[in-house]
Amino acid sequence: MAQGQPTSNWRVYRAMDGLRESLTTAITVSPRGNVWLKHGEVEAVSLLDGYSVRHIPAPGERNYRIIENRARRVWSIYDQGLLEYADGQWLRHPIDEVRREHAVNPLRAVRHTPFLPADQDRVFLLFPERLTEYQTARGVLLTLRNAEEASLGRFTDLAAASDGGLWVLGAKGVARVPGPVRQLGPQTVWSEHLLPPTLAVTNLQRPIPDDEGGLTAVGESLTFERRVLVHWDGRQWLTRAVPGENLRFAWRGTEAGEFWAVTLGSLLRIGQEQVEAVREGFTASQFFDAAVQPGGAFWLATREGVVRYAPPCWRRPMPLADLDSVVYSALEEGTNRLWLATARGLVSARRDQAEVFPWPTRFEPVFRARDGLFRLGDGRLAIGAAEGLWTFRPEGASFAAVHHAEGLRAQKVLRQLPGGDLVVQCAEPEGGSGVYRLDRFDGDSFRPWTEAPPPLEVGQELFFLAQARNGDWWLGGSGGPAYWHEDKWHRFTVADGYTDDGAFCWLELEDGRVWCGGLSRILEFDGKRWSVVRAGFDRVSALVRTADGNVWVASGDGLFRFHKESWVAVGQAEGLPSDAVHCLLEDPSGRLWAGTSRGLCQYFPRADIDPPKTVSLSWDQTTDPNGEIVIETLFQGRDKWRYTPDSRLVYSHRLDEGSWSPFDGGGKATFRDLPAGKHRLQVRTMDRNWNVEPVPGLLEFRVVVPWYREPRVMAVSLAGSLAALSFAVLAVNRHLRLRRSYAEVERKVQERTRDLERATQALAHSQKMTALGTLAAGIAHDFNNMLSIIRGSAQIIETHWDDREKVLARVARIKTMVDQAGSIVKAMLGFGLGGRREMVPCQVALVVEETLRLLGDRFQRDLVIRRRLSESLPPVRGIKEHLQQMLLNLVLNAADALAGPGEIEIRAEAVEAAPATAVLPPAAAPGYVLLAVRDAGCGVAPELLPRLFEPFFTTKSLSSRRGTGLGLYMVYQFAKEMGHGLVVESTVGQGSTFTIVLPVAGSPAG
Repeated sequence: MAQGQPTSNWRVYRAMDGLRESLTTAITVSPRGNVWLKHGEVEAVSLLDGYSVRHIPAPGERNYRIIENRARRVWSIYDQGLLEYADGQWLRHPIDEVRREHAVNPLRAVRHTPFLPADQDRVFLLFPERLTEYQTARGVLLTLRNAEEASLGRFTDLAAASDGGLWVLGAKGVARVPGPVRQLGPQTVWSEHLLPPTLAVTNLQRPIPDDEGGLTAVGESLTFERRVLVHWDGRQWLTRAVPGENLRFAWRGTEAGEFWAVTLGSLLRIGQEQVEAVREGFTASQFFDAAVQPGGAFWLATREGVVRYAPPCWRRPMPLADLDSVVYSALEEGTNRLWLATARGLVSARRDQAEVFPWPTRFEPVFRARDGLFRLGDGRLAIGAAEGLWTFRPEGASFAAVHHAEGLRAQKVLRQLPGGDLVVQCAEPEGGSGVYRLDRFDGDSFRPWTEAPPPLEVGQELFFLAQARNGDWWLGGSGGPAYWHEDKWHRFTVADGYTDDGAFCWLELEDGRVWCGGLSRILEFDGKRWSVVRAGFDRVSALVRTADGNVWVASGDGLFRFHKESWVAVGQAEGLPSDAVHCLLEDPSGRLWAGTSRGLCQYFPRADIDPPKTVSLSWDQTTDPNGEIVIETLFQGRDKWRYTPDSRLVYSHRLDEGSWSPFDGGGKATFRDLPAGKHRLQVRTMDRNWNVEPVPGLLEFRVVVPWYREPRVMAVSLAGSLAALSFAVLAVNRHLRLRRSYAEVERKVQERTRDLERATQALAHSQKMTALGTLAAGIAHDFNNMLSIIRGSAQIIETHWDDREKVLARVARIKTMVDQAGSIVKAMLGFGLGGRREMVPCQVALVVEETLRLLGDRFQRDLVIRRRLSESLPPVRGIKEHLQQMLLNLVLNAADALAGPGEIEIRAEAVEAAPATAVLPPAAAPGYVLLAVRDAGCGVAPELLPRLFEPFFTTKSLSSRRGTGLGLYMVYQFAKEMGHGLVVESTVGQGSTFTIVLPVAGSPAG
């Protein structure tokens, strides 16, 4: 899109904005809001979606329109049939009737046969003698209505109606075909509306429906011999002719009695009494086509580019378009009339006209804060200004000054009571500022207001007297606010938190909070103290809470909207005649009016309903001088069609699913002291009409801190190192002690006599079994496995310190292995001393899962471990740490047996009886779980099977992966201690299966 275009409701798209060329000859708008452009001299079509420009190949040489239906199928026409764009190319649908029509009618060279795509595969084609439907799936053309069956004469054009039906135009009028079009058939009843003969118009063409169900077209005038505007509003016909101009297109505007029209060389705005040639915001020498969107926006195809006009959200009503005067106060009368107190006089504005009543000679139009208009019960108006009171009678347009019977001054109208009487501040002609009384004025006379709270001095001038829902009275003046509570006045000062000069206007919110607007701030009272809601205003003139829950603030520097803790300013860029706003009014119909220093304007929220979207998100990580990490994010939005300029978009953001920030216009967010790792920033863009992006923009970024600044990694690494060192010292000490013990045993054996040699050998063998079993548990086998896992994890941490997730995973594995080692040491100490640990119910599936987690990725390049665990396995009796160590030893033995890539299978199933071939029979139990580890390795010879569970015996004595012979010995000792059984099955060259027979627990673990 072009940069630097003036902020207005006009926008021009040219080649510099992404179009294939500026010259555009045909334009259409799809039901989804896409704009299709056909250019004049290049073989390309431009597609605008409001945020970007795309292109597709042109369908042909003719400058025919391209139409997209609701199903997103794109159609055009050529001189022999229809064209459909699919899969990057134009597909032809030849139709004989189209070919004949283009052959006999030379006008079809510049204006194609009217067509309208409907559903998925249906296209309506209008010929002079009949309306047809082409079904693309069947390739047939069906007749829906012949021209001789209607009263319209020859058919001329057709268009889609706003209710999903059709408009069919003819030489003598129009017909409304009810929707939906998918039900349209030969029997459908048409509503025909014929042109009155007095209009002298024929051959209606180029229809453009409007939002209110009407239709505007151009027709050939028999009187003026040119094309004129013709409008049907559902009840009557209207024509407008422009002297000397031949209209090409015409459509209804957004204001009452307003129309737009296009000739070959000009754009015209047609009012009830005048025609204006529009040249604002664009330059065009020739106009070729027009397209109109719901809400009043329209597009023009011109030689110099594509022009878009969008009515502003804030705009002057047509009768007051020329009112360039200060509007101090506004008052509604019914739904069709407004009264305005302006510098020029009292203005009466109706739907289609305005009338100005000049102020009387003695009237001073000096309106101070809260001065203005009030309606009296008899239809007259009361006007408070310049410390005086006047009345105005509409019948006769007469003003009259109001005088107090007691000679008092009517200084200020402070409020209007429910019955219509006015509460007026009255004082002596020369009295002091703090001496006054409150009287009721019924339009004719004054009388004391007996329900009034006693007078209170709150400055030189009073501005309002309001009553809260709880019955408290609030008084505002140049010295600040006060309220009458529990039969006494409470005046607020700086000590109470009221820090502004004066209290000009007052508003009570739904929850009972009170807002007061002063010279530069809005302050809020929560029942105890005042706090600043927002500062920086140039005199708050009015506070209004509308029916939709929004709070609007009028000030000298703009109009502000507050909703859901967010503020958005509205100014001239959104259509206000001036930034200085003096009054606000919500009429009974819910319409919002703003009186500015240059006239009155009305708010049209439906003028812009398209949300913006976030188009750019970026971030940067820096370090401030204090060493703190700072994350700076930048975001940029784009409103559809740039209705709100980029510089006026506002944004809300949230980090890591936190709360949304209030909307503001910064376009950036800064974060400090974020933890290391991944973070998610979401951003919502909002325009000045409060359209919020439905799907927030997303930015994911990762905060990286040096490893030496990550305290958790350092603490865990240090703890793991100390633990590993402690266990290593313990293991070496135990090893040395055992060696000394073994040497002593050997010395004693040598002293025995030869006669006792057999008994001595048996005794030495028994001692060796016990001592070296403990050694196997403490050092030779298990600690090698655990230390290898710890060493591998430490190496991964060392090489991947900047990957926080991988570091944390390896640290967790180190901690687990350290805990496991501690458990084994404790178990072996107890085993060596003959003690027993308590047996508890264990879940087999959990034991398998945690054991494989300990192994981690040790075998991920060589072996595949498959689990085949039956569902709903019962809990078994045992010691969880021992079970894990047994399974770990069996898996490692299986891996050694494979001696290369292969597969290990871990299988578990429940059985009622223990296997009869058990090497170690299990204890009696109501049932058993068989936990088996199977490999397809080298297997064990039958003669070696009886020695598998002996200490120091290994089948790998001659291999490069020599074992200690203690792994299976540990399995045997743990199984024996817990009452578990063991089964061994092995075949040389085919593999081995080691099965642990686990007794089922008698009752659930408690």
